[in-house]
Amino acid sequence: MTRNYITIFILTIALTYPLFEGIVGKKGLLVNFQTEKGLEVLKEEVDQLKDQLTQLENKLSKINQREVILEDARLLGYALANETTYYFIDDIEEVSLEDQPIIEQKVVFFKGFSPLVNLGFSFIVAILVILISLIFRKRKTKEKVRYF
Repeated sequence: MTRNYITIFILTIALTYPLFEGIVGKKGLLVNFQTEKGLEVLKEEVDQLKDQLTQLENKLSKINQREVILEDARLLGYALANETTYYFIDDIEEVSLEDQPIIEQKVVFFKGFSPLVNLGFSFIVAILVILISLIFRKRKTKEKVRYF
């Protein structure tokens, strides 16, 4: 009888440990899914940074042109000697995104459980399987006694 429980215990560990390693282990499915999601987010950030880089390169290539210099000066409130500058103030106050602090979104990766934790999970499952089998065997023996 105890041999049966030992074989059930060993078989349960032999079946559940690779299952836990494959799902929540350091190279399991959950780690791979999280890594793929994080990779997508990082690729989007790289694309945004590339767009910013091309915009800055275009601005740098045009920086020495007279029209660009005059336009930037007018945006800062400067004017040429013979020009008159008019300012139109709206009643509605607009909030610009440039004034807002930039919040960096960090990508947190699930690194998976260590093999010892997964082994502990499989021990717990094996003990639960043995306890359930003990409970059902006791019920089976009680039912046999009642009916005979």
